[in-house]
Amino acid sequence: MVGPGTGIAPFRAFLLHSNRVDTVRLPNLYQSRYKNDDPFLTDAPFPFSSIFQKFKLFFGCRREAEDFLFKEELNSLESSGRLSLLVTAFSREQRQKVYVQDKIASHSTELASVLVHDNARIYVAGAAGAMPKAVRRAFEKILAAHLGISNEEAKERIRNMVAKRRYQEECW
Repeated sequence: MVGPGTGIAPFRAFLLHSNRVDTVRLPNLYQSRYKNDDPFLTDAPFPFSSIFQKFKLFFGCRREAEDFLFKEELNSLESSGRLSLLVTAFSREQRQKVYVQDKIASHSTELASVLVHDNARIYVAGAAGAMPKAVRRAFEKILAAHLGISNEEAKERIRNMVAKRRYQEECW
């Protein structure tokens, strides 16, 4: 999950909701309509706790003291295991600006592994300016470097992830 600035909102809601739910049963209407089409759908509750270890959140803002409004909450989710990794980027706290895409690049080995071997999903939310393109480029560079493929092949892999809804952007 990549949610700089106000992009944190959907991820915060998701994490807080998952923190209150240990298991979920899908409504009977959904079960009756999609049971034959969905191999993951069973009558058993879905144990969220088994997937918490895979949630990674990259959050960025200008200044930690002024803009990191949910610091305690997110740190608590990480320490409880509901969020496996919280990475922050505060762009105005050092001479050279550091953004979420820079932090993504610094975690390239770990991210490459989950992208390639675990069929990871990437969700990006926030401002529609330069951030979504820069984040996408960071993931393309990770794939190219760790798979030994060309930049164009890495772009195609990301396009395939978009087509399969494994890479989604909600930017405004």
